[in-house]
Amino acid sequence: MTTRTWTLGLTLLGALAGCAQGEPELTASTDKRTIDGTSERAVLTLRASDALGNAGAGTVTLSVGAGAFVDGSEVALVDGVARATFRCDPTEDPACNGDVRIGATWKQLPASVVVRVGGPVRPEVRWRLVPTGVTADLLAAAAAPDGSTWAVGTGGTVIRLAHGAWVPVPSGTTADLRAVWASATSVYVAGKAGTVLRWDGRGFTALAADPKDDFTAAWGSDDTHVFLTTAAGSLYGCDAATLTLLQQVGARLEAVSGRGDEVWAAGDGLVLRLAGDGSGPVVTPVPGQWTSVLARADGVWLGGARADGLGNQQGAVLLGPAEWRASQVSPEAITAIAWSDSSVERFAVSATEVYRKVGDELWVATRAPAGGRALAGHSADDVVVVGDLGTAIQRVP
Repeated sequence: MTTRTWTLGLTLLGALAGCAQGEPELTASTDKRTIDGTSERAVLTLRASDALGNAGAGTVTLSVGAGAFVDGSEVALVDGVARATFRCDPTEDPACNGDVRIGATWKQLPASVVVRVGGPVRPEVRWRLVPTGVTADLLAAAAAPDGSTWAVGTGGTVIRLAHGAWVPVPSGTTADLRAVWASATSVYVAGKAGTVLRWDGRGFTALAADPKDDFTAAWGSDDTHVFLTTAAGSLYGCDAATLTLLQQVGARLEAVSGRGDEVWAAGDGLVLRLAGDGSGPVVTPVPGQWTSVLARADGVWLGGARADGLGNQQGAVLLGPAEWRASQVSPEAITAIAWSDSSVERFAVSATEVYRKVGDELWVATRAPAGGRALAGHSADDVVVVGDLGTAIQRVP
C-alpha cells in the first residue's frame, strides 16, 4: 500500500489501495471545495480499472465514521470515475474535528483517504457600516500612506475616508471609474473611455490616454512608476505625466500589483509578469477568471473564479509563482484580496461575503453587513470594504 500526501487548501493524507500491474485497481483522492464558516465540504474522486486497464463499471460503496455523503453512500462509476460530496459539520457531529477517514470499496477492492476538518475557533470579526453619502456603485478602493482610504465608482464618483467619515472629492468627470491607487503625495484614478486622472493634493488633472481604452486597475511603486491595465489587454506605465504602452496581450486584464522590480497583472485566464531583471514580459496561463492580484514577499496571490472540477465556477484564491496552488474559497467569485505585510490575517471579498484567513488556516466567512466589490486596508485592524449603492463597511478593532 502506498501513502500519498496532498495540500490543496486542505491537508489530505491519502491511502491509495491497489494491486500490481495487470490487476483491478481502485484509487481515492479528495480536495476541499467550499467553506461556509461552520460546515466543511470535500469532493471525493474515485477511479477504478479492471485487470486489462479498462475503465471500471458498477458502483462504489462509501463509508465514514463522521459526517455524511450528500448524495448517499453508493456512487456509480462513469467511464471509470465516480465522485461524491462529503459534508462534516461540527455543530451537528462533534466527531467532525481532526482526521476523518473516508473508506471506499469496489468489487472487494478497498481504498481510503483522510480529510482533516475542524480547527481552532477564532474570535469573530466585527464590522460596522460607514455611511458614504453616495449611492453610486463603488468599484475600487485604495489605502493611502496617511491613513486615509480612497474609493471610486460609477458616474465619476470619488470619495475619501479620513477620521472616520467619508467626504466627496470632485473628479471633474462623469465616466465610470474602476481603478485607484494612492501614494503619499498623489492619487491616480482611471476608468471608462480612456479616463486617467491624477490628484496632487489640490485637485484632479486629466492625463492623455486613448479614449478606446477602458481602464480596469492601477498600482504604483511610487509617484513616477504607476501601472494601469485595460479591458483590451493593455498594460500601461505612467510617470505622472505620460502614459506608455508596455505590453499588449490577447485577453482582458483586470488587476495589477507589484513587488521589488516585478509588476504582475492578471485577467481572463492568464497572469502577466514584467520584470526589471532583463527577463522581459512573461505570460503565464493560469485557468480561471482572475479579478484581483496582490504581490507580496510571500508570493503572488490571485483572486477570482475557477472551475471546481464538476463543471461549476467557484471563488478561488491562487498562490504562486514557484508552484501555483489553489484553494476554493466561496461559491461565488472573489472580487478583491488584501492584507498588510505585518499581519497574519488575510481578507477576501465576494459580492455577498467577507472571508478571512489566519496564517496557514483555511479561509472562512466572517459575519458582515454586506459583501463588496473592493477591499483596502492599512493593517488587519483597519480594513474597509466597499460595494454597490455606496455601501462601505469597516472592521471594528
